Amino acid sequence: MINDVFRLGDAELKVYVLENPDDDYGDKKRPFVIICPGGGYNFLASREGECIATMFNFHGINAGVLYYSLNPNRFPKALCELSQAVAVVRSHSAQWHTPYDQIAVCGFSAGGHLAASLATMWHEAWLDDESGTTKDQRQPNALISCYSVITSGDFANKGTFESLLGPDPDNRLLEMNSVERNVTEHTPPTFIWQTWTDKLVPVENALLFAEALRRSGVGCEMHIYGDGEHGLGLATSDYVCQKHPVPNPHVARWSEDAVEWLNHIFGRD
Repeated sequence: MINDVFRLGDAELKVYVLENPDDDYGDKKRPFVIICPGGGYNFLASREGECIATMFNFHGINAGVLYYSLNPNRFPKALCELSQAVAVVRSHSAQWHTPYDQIAVCGFSAGGHLAASLATMWHEAWLDDESGTTKDQRQPNALISCYSVITSGDFANKGTFESLLGPDPDNRLLEMNSVERNVTEHTPPTFIWQTWTDKLVPVENALLFAEALRRSGVGCEMHIYGDGEHGLGLATSDYVCQKHPVPNPHVARWSEDAVEWLNHIFGRD
């Protein structure tokens, strides 16, 4: 296992890279997933960080956790940091036995907004100068969206956008950061999961995103679970906390579904 930390200005990318233990494995290739924990752009939820990376490692997938900049930092700082994180992974793809075109971003809640923002904005020319990366360096090849904040419209989690954009953000910035408005044919294949009863990030966020993907002809797999609160993470008994004391075994199936989907789109069935 390679454990390393890369400084990206004020952010950090901690990587968990599986090594080929002996010659019998040959040059075995593994995708890489960059994980963005949630927390409303105010904090980073630990149950959506290292344990998610460990889960992907268990399934033979390299992973990294991005500890991105938070409030009072504003858009597009965190987006630039995620752009740089993808570029770091791509620059190490040979060393880490990761195919150049098998780098996914995965985000939870506000971290899902960050991951989905890169998935829908990576081709924008203004990000070249802002992030110091090129389109080819920062392009994600897949997105895993976990109860993500998507829309700044009627079903918005307003606190997330206030933390990202500042108090009373103008309509131009709000619309620019409403992910469903930015979906195009350039958006990578996407896996979405959400619960129907989420009170903090309404299920309409997932539905609006999926509808936009459908209109743009982007491949999508979506799982809407009938019951479950916001912020479940892995939803297993090993990773509950005082705020989320009840595991949800039905929702916990999301991780195996996501891994199966990722393996399929990357031709690892």
